[in-house]
Amino acid sequence: AGIDDSTWMEAIFAELDADERFGDVVRAELSWPLTRSRDDYLAVLGTYSGHRLLAPETRARLFAAIGDVIDGAGGNIVLDGRTAVLTAKRR
Repeated sequence: AGIDDSTWMEAIFAELDADERFGDVVRAELSWPLTRSRDDYLAVLGTYSGHRLLAPETRARLFAAIGDVIDGAGGNIVLDGRTAVLTAKRR
């Protein structure tokens, strides 16, 4: 089971839907499997603030452990890719 991070989208949808300046609020989502190689995934992780704030030695150990898990699973990791769009018409 993946992590449901759609609550922020639902809050924006509710706000637009309640705003009398907008009508016909529509939400659309597209999901797909996103396959990343070990190196690509670790490169992305290296851009996250929480990881960048770790001491270099700690980050290196963490990334090595994550890389080992990915290698053990065949060298790739499959993530849940998602694109979400909200549209509304101005009244």
